[in-house]
Amino acid sequence: FEEWRKCKIERNSRLVNYVCTKFSATDVTPDTQKKIKLKISSVSSKFSKKWTETNMMIERFLNKNRSWLEGADLQFYLQMEHPCPTSSTGSNRPEGRPKKKFEESSFITKKPRVEDLLESRSAIELTVAAEVANRLEGNKNIATSIKV
Repeated sequence: FEEWRKCKIERNSRLVNYVCTKFSATDVTPDTQKKIKLKISSVSSKFSKKWTETNMMIERFLNKNRSWLEGADLQFYLQMEHPCPTSSTGSNRPEGRPKKKFEESSFITKKPRVEDLLESRSAIELTVAAEVANRLEGNKNIATSIKV
């Protein structure tokens, strides 16, 4: 009510800005912003009507309209805009069952995943890489068994 009473020029746009600032709504969807403007416009006209009915006296207004001010009429929800790909824009998200972690996969599943490594690196390079990786992870026994 205080915000409504403070601003008379461009009241609705200032109230929209106030609501967005109050709720930290920086990325509101255009559709939601339109709904906010409509709701604020509606509530603002109700405020105006009730304000004139109480002869523009704050105490009288607050006493007479206490239940209305605390009611559900003044509640609305903000829908934030979160960019997410849609099927029409070409989603990069893989479809189907999610992949298991490499460590949890079976040998049959691991084989195709390492094919590009097999094609681009020699067996000695891969063996040394496996030895070094195991030493870095603290698996000395495994690293010595891999040693060329």
